[in-house]
Parts: sequence; structure tokens; C-alpha cells
Amino acid sequence: VLICELFNIEQILQRYGQECKDGVFNYVRRIIADFVMSPHHLGYLGCNDFVALMYNVDEDDVQQRIEAITRWLHQNPYAHNHRFITVVPVFGVYQATNGDTALSVLSSADSALRAQKEMLLAKLDRIPYGI
Repeated sequence: VLICELFNIEQILQRYGQECKDGVFNYVRRIIADFVMSPHHLGYLGCNDFVALMYNVDEDDVQQRIEAITRWLHQNPYAHNHRFITVVPVFGVYQATNGDTALSVLSSADSALRAQKEMLLAKLDRIPYGI
């Protein structure tokens, strides 16, 4: 299971408005869908999160997809009103095992996502101006 949160979506909303935020969500969904193709499933989890249920892939494969999505979004920012909007995705991954429930899988993936967010925040604290 892969969860993707748009780390800077609230800043995008505040700076560029709801129309831009909606456009960013649709843009990111299309990009993720290009890397999470059938037989895998991609959905919107709510708030700022997308979730992908991926079959018969190992963690290295998922990590390569994360890197490709991140690289694509970095190299191809979202265009809105003649401005390029940088999107910062953060990912959490969990490989389900026997005995896991849907709730335990999502909770574990969310915990991994929170750990990645904390690492990103710590990194940003060391940068004078952040994102």
C-alpha cells in the first residue's frame, strides 16, 4: 500500500486559491496514475491523500515508482495562470502481511507517511527559507 500526501497543498490553496488546488489534485492524480497502472488501484483517500493498492510488487519497485513520480512532479510543475506551481509529494509505504486488516494496513502506511513528513520538516528547518 502506498499513500501519497501533497505536503504543500495548504500553501498552494492560500497563495493561489481553490481553483488552483483542485487543478493540482487532478494533475497529481493523473501523474500518479501513469505510474500506478492496472492491475494496481489508485484512489483518493480524502484530505490531501491518495492511496494505491499494488499487487505483486516489492518495496524496491514501489520505491522506484515513488522516485519517478517525485522526479516528474519536480521537473514538470503544475501550470496555473502562467505560473508554475511546485508540488511536494510525501509518501508512506507498507507491505501487507497475513493477518493484516484494512485498518491496520492503512494505519501502518499512514505511520510511514508521518515519519517521512517529519524527516521533510526536519530538513526544511535546516533550510533558511523552506519551500
